[in-house]
Amino acid sequence: MEELTICDYPTLLGHLERLKALVWTRMMIDIRPPTGGNGEARLLNMQQVAQRLNIPKTKAYELVRQGRLPAVRVGKYIRVEPSKLEEWMTRNRF
Repeated sequence: MEELTICDYPTLLGHLERLKALVWTRMMIDIRPPTGGNGEARLLNMQQVAQRLNIPKTKAYELVRQGRLPAVRVGKYIRVEPSKLEEWMTRNRF
């Protein structure tokens, strides 16, 4: 292996930074939500919940805050299991 000199460091660091940017870009593009066996996302975010219920996102958050819609916390995020949402929708039909 060839020995690096101090003059080679800036070039090497430049290549490493470009590689780092490329890896981060690919990671962000390749991120897909994990899916269950049926291909459906395991947990829904509040935007997805609101869309499925055809209500504003703020109303979906309100239902969770009131304890009327079952949800889980993942750090600072609130998520809903699709099966629990389906059950909730079935129970709350008019």
